[in-house]
Amino acid sequence: MSDARIGEHPLDVALGERNHVAEPSYIEMIGIIACIALGQATQTLSAEEIQRRLDAPITYQCEPTRLPVALDEIGSLVGIRIRCEPELQPAVVVVSMHGRPAKEVVKHLLDGIGAGSNIQAGTMHVGLRLMSEEQTAKQVELELRAIKSALESKAKALKIDEPIDPALAEKVAHHAMLALQSTPMEYRPPHASLYTASSQSPAMRATVAILNAIGPELLRVEDGRPKAIDMRSLTPEQAGKVAQILEKYQREQTAWALPFEPVFKLLPNAQYSPIPEDLLERSLPLGKAKPDDFRVSLQPHPWGRSVQTEIVAGGLTVSDISDYLPRQRTYTDPGGDYFSISKASQITVNLGEKVKWI
Repeated sequence: MSDARIGEHPLDVALGERNHVAEPSYIEMIGIIACIALGQATQTLSAEEIQRRLDAPITYQCEPTRLPVALDEIGSLVGIRIRCEPELQPAVVVVSMHGRPAKEVVKHLLDGIGAGSNIQAGTMHVGLRLMSEEQTAKQVELELRAIKSALESKAKALKIDEPIDPALAEKVAHHAMLALQSTPMEYRPPHASLYTASSQSPAMRATVAILNAIGPELLRVEDGRPKAIDMRSLTPEQAGKVAQILEKYQREQTAWALPFEPVFKLLPNAQYSPIPEDLLERSLPLGKAKPDDFRVSLQPHPWGRSVQTEIVAGGLTVSDISDYLPRQRTYTDPGGDYFSISKASQITVNLGEKVKWI
């Protein structure tokens, strides 16, 4: 007698039995739901919970070990994820600590390299470009101090609080006329004042005064993004100072441009012009328009920021000067020198000699 059920082909019966999947039981369903709930409960730790776990004392000792491996091992001891940024992947560390909070062990590792850390999305991130809140505050303080020092030095060099030398423009214009009246055959080096006067012009004085009135807080670039500042960015007190600076610039520029009128008349017919272009641009008459605004454009660079300052009159730019402001860094290598990310593969931080068993 055939094993096939009535009305079914034996091959169909065999395939059906082999492909049949049993329905999950009630107990199995409870287990699946419990696993899902457990996974949801442990998927992300809060920053407060991570900090709490880092307070737990641990004993950790390792021979020369790559930093990411050491951080993984420390993280597993307290049940958190510690992610090492790419620039620190090649770093090698040695550490030996007994019964100390995990955050102290991590701090020793980071201090030896000049690295920092922060907590994002349930993970502790470690890298040269990352800083804790305390480190960030210190970095901001150093940057503001560096910008303020640079601005004060420029203001002191130009004596922007004192009246401009009324004879300076006449002296410079005189040497410019002599340079234009000479021919290539009787060439003589242009007077040095033609190259230094542009840095002492009313436009430069006004630019430095505007940057000082704005202050380092606004001139600091955050997150490496470009930034623009104008009258709308200022407080009423700052705007009042800038308005006074623009009025002073108009008076000084009018007096400065007057001695240069003969220069501009002779310039089109001159055989050649040894006068620097920036000096000519900063000696042009201001015209009837009154300066009423400014624009400062900040572009960050790895070692500082370029600053382009425009003085605006009736929507038109009457002065455009580019400058540079420093950017203070705090990253140092174990030797105390500035730490270059390009050298990360060459670092060995031996904390075993600095941190004994405690």
